[in-house]
Amino acid sequence: MAAPKIRKDFVRIVRETDRAILFRDFDKKEYWIPKSLISLVKKRKDENGRPYVMAVIAAFKFEEITNIEVEEMDKVFIPSGGVVRDEFKAEPVPIVPTQAIPFYYPEQMAAVQQGIGLKYQALFCEPRTGKTIISLTIAVSRLKAGLIDHVIIACPASLQENWKRDISRYYPDVDKRHFTVLSIHSLSFDSSMNEVVRKFKAVKGRRQVIYDESHLIKNHSAKRTRNASRYFESEYAMSLTGTEVERSLADTYYQYSILHPGIIGAENYNQFAKNFMLFGGRDGEQIVAYQNTAQFGEMVSPLTSFLRLHDIDKDIPEVKEITRTYRMSKNQQSAYKAVERMIDQFSDKNGWLPDAKRYQIDSLLHKISVGYIPSENELSAIFSNLGKLGEAADNLARVKDVLYDEQNERLDVLRELISEIDGQIVIWCVYRDEVAAIQKLFPKAAVIQGGMGAKKISQVESAFADGKHRIIICNEALSLGFTLDAADHVIFFNASMSRTQRFQSIRRSMLLGKHRQVYVYDIVAENGFDVRVREILRHKEKIGKIFRNGEDSIS
Repeated sequence: MAAPKIRKDFVRIVRETDRAILFRDFDKKEYWIPKSLISLVKKRKDENGRPYVMAVIAAFKFEEITNIEVEEMDKVFIPSGGVVRDEFKAEPVPIVPTQAIPFYYPEQMAAVQQGIGLKYQALFCEPRTGKTIISLTIAVSRLKAGLIDHVIIACPASLQENWKRDISRYYPDVDKRHFTVLSIHSLSFDSSMNEVVRKFKAVKGRRQVIYDESHLIKNHSAKRTRNASRYFESEYAMSLTGTEVERSLADTYYQYSILHPGIIGAENYNQFAKNFMLFGGRDGEQIVAYQNTAQFGEMVSPLTSFLRLHDIDKDIPEVKEITRTYRMSKNQQSAYKAVERMIDQFSDKNGWLPDAKRYQIDSLLHKISVGYIPSENELSAIFSNLGKLGEAADNLARVKDVLYDEQNERLDVLRELISEIDGQIVIWCVYRDEVAAIQKLFPKAAVIQGGMGAKKISQVESAFADGKHRIIICNEALSLGFTLDAADHVIFFNASMSRTQRFQSIRRSMLLGKHRQVYVYDIVAENGFDVRVREILRHKEKIGKIFRNGEDSIS
């Protein structure tokens, strides 16, 4: 096992001696566990207020003590086997293909044929593989057959106009009053949630819900997630995403539970976690291993469709990734090392930091790496407040206030790189200050960033496609719903730690039928936080491959 400790929950402690503790399990069995194998014991309450005891135990003894088969997280499991349960089968209806495209790729039609026979379908399609066409084909086929009365599309706010446009494009003869497009983001805010729920409940009759970019509904503690599960009920449902797994098996829970809670046999996330994951680590809250993955695979496989771009069109070249490195300036290096030294003040002897503190420090190190240089006074203000977790929000505001240095070496590397490239270019950034600084370097460049409406983004997108701009600068957080396939060169001036955003950003420049080589460039500061970001992204990509592609291992 890679993880040294695993958490086990018990009903209670029966007896305790100087050397061991006798725990009673939920199945009424009792276990004597030596204290030398236990690093943490805590009394807690479950969601119903019932008390239980959490213990963190040495992993190499865990199977022997509990008889639970531990499965390592870096081994492949592919959703496979299983059969569709009768309650999840749909009445088959004739497929009504769109006439707006010359043909369906075989893989697309296979997903349609599978979905038309299911009440609930998880459609895990890589970007640009046709998930919109597939889902609309299924929904319209049911509308035409009289199986449903209305289609509700819950999607990111930035994609609402795209969906309305695509409905008219692919099925112009269908009455648009049968469609309602809602913002899934609005479920996160008390001010807008009631209006979204009102619109949902106003839809009468038999409903099909399409959850687009359903990876946005995966954090079990988020308001958006809880509200989607609580208020959105329908006879048919589909979840659509290209990045269903980013961190662990836990990400898949809401991909299926929003469709129907019975799919994975768990009433809530805690029950799902207890069935399929094992927790441990220093605080007992880190996912360190899996269990029962074969059972999980049998449950979800009959309801899951995977589409990969290169499976559909094998002539599309794999992207070529190129890294450009540079040394941080003396001021950057000085600030970076000062932060690293200060970390020691807040770490224990094993170098461990609580997540809240770690996030604040990582945010600062990332910003220093890309050109934000805090003064000594700013560093002092940030770290004087770091130990007060209740003031974390104020502290992050101090991190955000650090000024961007527009004379940094990263911009010099970008200028040199662009001078070497022929053809159109997409530059992806994380921070608005970066966008503004690059605009000053390339004043004729087009820009897509936060605050722009869908109509304006569409105009910029069209101008770039027509060749009116050689360069377009984009914020990585807005990597959904538009097309930049005129560009064969993709530059990450800066990269976030989100695999989803990176994957979406690259795929904006790829397209079925486009067989030109796409080049991806990363600008990386030597010995800076960039290096860690790259490592995290590579690890997340491997995790995704375990679930999607059947890789043997991520080691």
